[in-house]
Amino acid sequence: MKRKVISTVIAACMVVGTMASFGTSVNAATSKSEDSGEKVTLKLFHNWINVDEAPYFEDIAEEFESTHPNVDIVVENVGDPDYKSKLKVMLGADDAPDIFFSWSGEFAYKFARAGSALDLTEYYEEDSEWKDSFIQAALEPFQYEEGIYGVPVRVDAKLMIYNKDLFEEAGVEPMPTEWDKRWTWDEFVENMKKLTKVSDDGTTTQYGTCNWQEQYSLYVLQELLDLNGANWYNEDMTAAENVDSEESKEVIEGIKALRTEYGVAPDPTAAGSDTSNSPTAMFLTGQVASIAIGSYALQEISQSDINYGVGLFPTFGKDDADAFMVSSDMKCINSETEHSEEALLLAEYMSSQDFGIPIYQTGLWMPNQKALYEDENISLWFNEDVYPEEWKNLIPVFYNAKDKPTDKLSNVNSINDAVDEQMQAFYYADQDADTTLQNIENNINSILGK
Repeated sequence: MKRKVISTVIAACMVVGTMASFGTSVNAATSKSEDSGEKVTLKLFHNWINVDEAPYFEDIAEEFESTHPNVDIVVENVGDPDYKSKLKVMLGADDAPDIFFSWSGEFAYKFARAGSALDLTEYYEEDSEWKDSFIQAALEPFQYEEGIYGVPVRVDAKLMIYNKDLFEEAGVEPMPTEWDKRWTWDEFVENMKKLTKVSDDGTTTQYGTCNWQEQYSLYVLQELLDLNGANWYNEDMTAAENVDSEESKEVIEGIKALRTEYGVAPDPTAAGSDTSNSPTAMFLTGQVASIAIGSYALQEISQSDINYGVGLFPTFGKDDADAFMVSSDMKCINSETEHSEEALLLAEYMSSQDFGIPIYQTGLWMPNQKALYEDENISLWFNEDVYPEEWKNLIPVFYNAKDKPTDKLSNVNSINDAVDEQMQAFYYADQDADTTLQNIENNINSILGK
C-alpha cells in the first residue's frame, strides 16, 4: 500500500515539475539507444535500506522506465558500513553498477583519482542552466581538481529540534530561527538548566539537551568551531594549523561542561545510537527537551505526537559564519559503463524535483535546487505535517549553505578517527584541552604527511 502511495505522489510531482519547468526536462529527453530501439539495462546501487526510504528508488526506477521504454533498471541496495566495502569490490568486477551513490569529499575523490567515476564536467558545461540550478554546497563537494564527478541528490544540516511543550512548561522562549537572533552559548546553557529536572534522590529525570558529543565526522563539533571562528586547516587543506586556539578551547570545554559541570546533557556512552536510549529515542520519550541533530530526523520525529519546533545552534559570539554547513550526497556514473548517456539521463532525473519533492515532503532530505527555495515554489515541498511553520525562517541559511571543511581533506577517515580518539580522552580521561588540541593538530599533520 505504501509503495502505491509513493508512486502516486511521484507521478503527481512529475506533472507539477513539468508545469514549473525547473531545470532540464529529463523526461522528455531521449537517448541514441531509444531512437534505435536498443534495449539497455542499467544497474543502480545505493545505500538507502530503511523501509521509509528504499521504496522511493524502486518507484523512481518504474517511473523512469515508463518514460524510457528501452531502459530496464536493476536496483540493488546495501546498508552502511557494508556498502562501502561492497562498492569497492563491485567496481573491480564484472557486475559493477552503472550508477552508484557516494558521500561527499574524500570518499568520492578516491573514485575520481582511480578513474572509476566519470568526469561530468562537459555535461555540466553543455547545460549551464542545469549546473547553476544547484545550491553551491550541493555541487562543490564533488569537484575534484578540474573535474566534477557526480550529480547531487540531497543535503541535510545540523540544527536544534526541541519539545515546545517542555519549553513552555519551563518558561523558556522558543529557540531562535533567525540568524541575527541566535542565543549566545551562555543563554543556551541557562535555558537548558531550566529544562533539566532532578528528582529528590539526585536522579536526572529530564535533560535540557543532548547529542553534542557526536563523532567528528558527524560535524556538530565542526559546526560549533566554525560558529566560533576556529579554523583548523590551512587554505589548501593540506595541513592543520592553529588547532590549539582559544576559540577551539572555548568550544570543546563548552560541550564537555554541558554534561560534567551543568548536568544538562546525558552521558552519550549511556545513550548510544544502538540502544533504546539513543538521542532520538530519549527525545521522543521526553527524557530530553532538545536535541542537536541532522535535519533528516524530522522524518522520524514528525511521526510522533510530540509538539516540536526547530532552532539554530547557539553562537559563541566570534563567528563570521552566515550559513549552515551541510552534508551532501551524490550519484556517480561508472566510467566503464557502456551506457553513459542513459546513465546520465537517470542521474539527472534523480536530481530533479520530480524525484526529490516526495522525499523532501517527508523531512528526510532537504532540497538541493535553488528554485525550490524561491517563495513561489516552497509550497511544492513544504509539508505542514512535517515542517514547523518557523522552518521557513531557515530557508535563507539552507540556500546559502556551505560544505564541511573535512569534505576537502585527504585521508579523512583516519583524521576523523584521530580527532575522536583525542576527544574521548578529553571527555572521559581527564586529558586537558590544550593537550587534546595540540595532539589533534600533530596527529592530523602526521596523517597528512606534514
